[in-house]
Amino acid sequence: MKKQSLLLITGGLLAMASCNTEPAANADDAQAKIDSMVNERVDQIRMELQAQNDSLINAMAMYRADSIIAARSGKKVAPRPKATPPVGTSTNTNTTTTQESQNPKDSRFGGTTDNTTKKESRFSEEAADKQKEASKDKKADRFK
Repeated sequence: MKKQSLLLITGGLLAMASCNTEPAANADDAQAKIDSMVNERVDQIRMELQAQNDSLINAMAMYRADSIIAARSGKKVAPRPKATPPVGTSTNTNTTTTQESQNPKDSRFGGTTDNTTKKESRFSEEAADKQKEASKDKKADRFK
């Protein structure tokens, strides 16, 4: 009985050992395919970024060359054109644009008007008329 069970266990182990040779080779092939796909994608992204950087550098060089030529001839320098990224690529530039605030309370906290114009409008009719016109313009701008 012991011999039969020993033969059965040995046969099972041999069967299991013979079935497990393929996955090791497949894993290496799969890893090689994954590596080649990743390297291809990295090269593609690097080329896109390199082309974008080259275009920005060329645009800046042309602007500087034009400004040097204009300075020599005494002409006014044209404004630098804004570089636009190629279609299909995304850039993470942090560009800030200055916009006038639409909040009417901004002038109270460091805005364009100061309190002296309001004080003058209390004592002078001309200043009061100017203040009224300014408030009408503000209201008109608010409802545009």
